[in-house]
Amino acid sequence: MAKRATPEKGIKYTFKFKKQDKTHFTTLLFEGMNDKGRYEFYNYQSKAYTSMPPLRFSYIHRFNLVREERVKMEIKEVPAHLIIDNP
Repeated sequence: MAKRATPEKGIKYTFKFKKQDKTHFTTLLFEGMNDKGRYEFYNYQSKAYTSMPPLRFSYIHRFNLVREERVKMEIKEVPAHLIIDNP
């Protein structure tokens, strides 16, 4: 049995799939797990969030993965006047 794949935060996964005899690509960004134990992804094509069970992700990762690409995460700086020190 193959090892189950686990997605990582900050990585865009591009998958290929066939639909009506045409090859399509979809790009998903892992966001985390929801309260039902499903993986949450941001789908760049539909500009919406989608979820899938871990077993499904393992399957498509094994057979349909085209590319993994690390996403540069934004680091937001808080202005100095908004920082409150608690003595």
